[in-house]
Amino acid sequence: MASPDVRDTWLLEAEARRATGTVVAMQMRGGGRKRKLTYVPTIEYDAGGQMRRFTPSGVSSTKPYQVGERWPVLYRPATPTTRILEDVERRMPLWVLPSTFVVFSLGIAVAGALMLRHGVRQFKLLMKTPQHY
Repeated sequence: MASPDVRDTWLLEAEARRATGTVVAMQMRGGGRKRKLTYVPTIEYDAGGQMRRFTPSGVSSTKPYQVGERWPVLYRPATPTTRILEDVERRMPLWVLPSTFVVFSLGIAVAGALMLRHGVRQFKLLMKTPQHY
């Protein structure tokens, strides 16, 4: 699953149903010379009476999950394949990180606009000043 943008994340959190997923398998990835060995779980959960299984694309850990371990899952009832493994260690709403990025980006845009405005003023003053050669 691709990383959701801010709007999708807000909608998922608003419409989501919670389910408890169970780790049913583990995959090891990496472990080469320059790459860390990471572990990615396969999670199975009940979506309204139908068992679903997925491997989260954005979740890996240097600490392996245990088969049988239970994890909270968020999914949309209309599209149960749209799901996110809820990060219980982080304990913050899903929209916090994308929103922080948006606010930070807006701050950079405002700073750039102010610097451009200052530069235009300086250029106009320079053009009004008589040149002595």
